[in-house]
Amino acid sequence: METLIQSLMLTLPEMLLALGLMLLLGADLVLLKRSPRRRGIAAVIALGTLAAAGLALGGVAHRVTVATPVFSAMIVIDPFSNYFKMLFLTAAAIVVLLSLASREIEEHRASEF
Repeated sequence: METLIQSLMLTLPEMLLALGLMLLLGADLVLLKRSPRRRGIAAVIALGTLAAAGLALGGVAHRVTVATPVFSAMIVIDPFSNYFKMLFLTAAAIVVLLSLASREIEEHRASEF
């Protein structure tokens, strides 16, 4: 049981991204249909998810200094993968911020982007 909890804690950034995506798509389906500030609300949810995943990744990065197998060695967490995860999270945050000013994104598909 302890190894399962440790594995879940080491994959927390990925789980937060998945939960944030589900939250964003669910909010788009239920709450954001008629909102005039749809793009802004979707961007706040996306940036909040990326920030939470980045903070969780920072906590994981301090605990992992060598290649660490998780989930019975099906996945390996190491500093090299953590570096690229942080790079992609940062790039995603920049894309979300730059897309706010774009007129190319259709209003009815803003959350999907």
